[in-house]
Amino acid sequence: MALSQGHTISALPCGVGLGGLNPVDYKRGFMSKRFTLELELPDDVAATLGAAEVAGKAREAFVMELLREHRVSQGKAAELLQVSRADFFPLMTRYQIPVADFTPEELREELQQPFPEP
Repeated sequence: MALSQGHTISALPCGVGLGGLNPVDYKRGFMSKRFTLELELPDDVAATLGAAEVAGKAREAFVMELLREHRVSQGKAAELLQVSRADFFPLMTRYQIPVADFTPEELREELQQPFPEP
């Protein structure tokens, strides 16, 4: 589906209720909230993109900026983007975010995590 002027796209995965709780997340003991992002793109750019691609890129860029600002941990960012930690490190490189840029608490947590099997 191509985007056109005035389209609104979701910036979070499906299942998160607008202004409310995701029932699955609520059962697991945490809450989430949906935010809607509206982008205005030139027609020639919008014609080459689908809504899902724009939403994915917006979500990815937003989560990576939260990571850069130390507002989420690497583990949380990977979880939000639904990628493995192994796949997350190349993504950090693409966004020029140092892989070893840990706060002292994050470093302690990381050192307690088991290494993945080869």
